[in-house]
Amino acid sequence: MSGGGPPSGFAAPDLAGEAAVAVAVSGGGDSTALLLAVHEELSRANIAPRLIALTVDHGLRPDSAAEARSVAALCARLGLAHRTLGWTGPKPRTGVADAARLARHRLLSEAARAAGARIVLTGHTADDQAETVAMRGQRGAGPGMAGIAPATLFARSVWFVRPLIAARRDDLRSWLAARGAGWIDDPSNIDPARERARARAMLARSGETDRLIAMADAAGVARRALMDRAAALIDANASTPSPGLARLDPALFADAKAATEALRLVAACVGGLARPPGSDRTETLVRRVAAGESLRATLGRCVIDASAKGVFLHREWRDGGPAAIDWVAGAAFDGRFQAGPDRPGLRIAAAGDDAVAGNGRLADAAARAEPVDRQAGLVRLISPFALFLPDFDIAAANALARLFDAPPFPPSPWRSRNGGVLS
Repeated sequence: MSGGGPPSGFAAPDLAGEAAVAVAVSGGGDSTALLLAVHEELSRANIAPRLIALTVDHGLRPDSAAEARSVAALCARLGLAHRTLGWTGPKPRTGVADAARLARHRLLSEAARAAGARIVLTGHTADDQAETVAMRGQRGAGPGMAGIAPATLFARSVWFVRPLIAARRDDLRSWLAARGAGWIDDPSNIDPARERARARAMLARSGETDRLIAMADAAGVARRALMDRAAALIDANASTPSPGLARLDPALFADAKAATEALRLVAACVGGLARPPGSDRTETLVRRVAAGESLRATLGRCVIDASAKGVFLHREWRDGGPAAIDWVAGAAFDGRFQAGPDRPGLRIAAAGDDAVAGNGRLADAAARAEPVDRQAGLVRLISPFALFLPDFDIAAANALARLFDAPPFPPSPWRSRNGGVLS
């Protein structure tokens, strides 16, 4: 199965210094090609990291267990470690695809960490990119038109890196066939009940794949540049004058497009939302502030108070304030703070009226929604990136971390393509 070089479009990961690296392998053509290409690359380069293959058995199809055993057999022939990870327990009746995606990321990241790896390589291709853009295009344009990021950080701990994101599906299968390597075709890929299968069939008929790949590449470059501008605006013009209160200098609003993204992200953090508020409403507020208008409005569970003194944001107090929760390690309070080690018998609750100390209308309003004993083992969450951080957005994520005194995000292993190498 060796010889002849890597497949076209493969960006060889720079894994120097890594103790281990995991590869997600379903047995399909894309992930099988990835496994073999990475295995050969490490063998050629004589690089030290251990290669661990991980297969997620979602238990959603009758053949899934047999497919996992087939991957295990391939890994045994290659002399590679392999684990099958089962998605157990009840499955949702609706939203199965999203639930499976989240479960898959959790299982893979936990297994990678257990093996000492901080990187999971996945077999997403340029064809997957085109399908993703086609599906998102049906829902409207926006940041999602950048498609699949070349790398995504999951839960602040493990980077999911996609060395085949520029490779074409047919080229990978030709490369496998030339090596005499087989693969498994997942029948769900042609099931018209599935959105991605429908997008794949549509692209096969329309011949639009190349155009959508180019569109995704251009959108990815544009998104990274926009988020870099938003990050610079946040660093230069945002502050937190008191607990729970953010201030944006009017100078931030001179660059309307970047200011819209900056305001969406800051509002998401202040409001504890995983999804930033909508662009249309945010753009309207940016225009009004840029015009010098004083206003008071709500956006994404935030109150926005704009005046000559600046634009202030704090968590909106409604329906009795943020819900109290038991102090359990890892639990999230209001989407804004994460609990440290277990503290049995304790609860995390908003301070409420006890926090009102006559420090000014805005400072007191912000303090009400802040947790009691904020410094006692609570870590600030950067809500929009707490679970998934696309590589496009890392500059903005770290600007938010600096603003809200949260830990920095680990650097992306995908910095640039330099001769096809992730460096």
